[in-house]
Amino acid sequence: MQSNQQSQHLKGLFLGVENEVEVTEGLIWDEISRTIEEKEVDLVVAGTHGREGLGKMVMGSHAENILRHSPVPVLVVGPYVRTEPETTTRVKRILFATDFSEASLAALPYAISLAEENQAELDVLRVVPPQKRGELVNPSELMDATVRQMKQLVPLEAEAWCKPQYLAEIGEPAQKILQVAELSKADLIVLGVKRVYRALGVTHNPWTIAYKIIAEAHCPVLTVRS
Repeated sequence: MQSNQQSQHLKGLFLGVENEVEVTEGLIWDEISRTIEEKEVDLVVAGTHGREGLGKMVMGSHAENILRHSPVPVLVVGPYVRTEPETTTRVKRILFATDFSEASLAALPYAISLAEENQAELDVLRVVPPQKRGELVNPSELMDATVRQMKQLVPLEAEAWCKPQYLAEIGEPAQKILQVAELSKADLIVLGVKRVYRALGVTHNPWTIAYKIIAEAHCPVLTVRS
């Protein structure tokens, strides 16, 4: 398909929505990065064929580049996202997952703002890793403390529109986040992820968790990189 045909095809997909179509040649991330800067883009929307193999999340290099390097939030539509018209644009329940890190909390304002904009309910989830042998912390006390800490995250005024629910679970983070999203019928998952400094030999697992969630979620995932 020639560039002019591609432009016309894309325009046809956005009937009724103000849009500007640009078909370019070059390295994909370079072109996206340039467009983000030149157009002052606030959000990148991308699809991925994310799949899992050999126990490790594998994503297309283009999607991974966007996620790891985008200076603005990225909304990712994975391979299992429901695409029926009645569910595609509906955002009535948002799941915000946090581990209380600076990176995850950077995504909280987006979750609250989207809940307000869509008059959506907001679930705040903290997944606590299983206790290690020899730890003396009482699980019920730990859960209670976790819920109290989560309640301090959402401003009181926000409770008027998003009716926050605070959930604490014990287990493997990605698996629990996916389970809660499915059980609550979440329309959007919001995650904060931090920059990975490969030059220092650091590859932190939040990215592995994010990839797994994107690969298996039945709703879009909004990632905010700190």
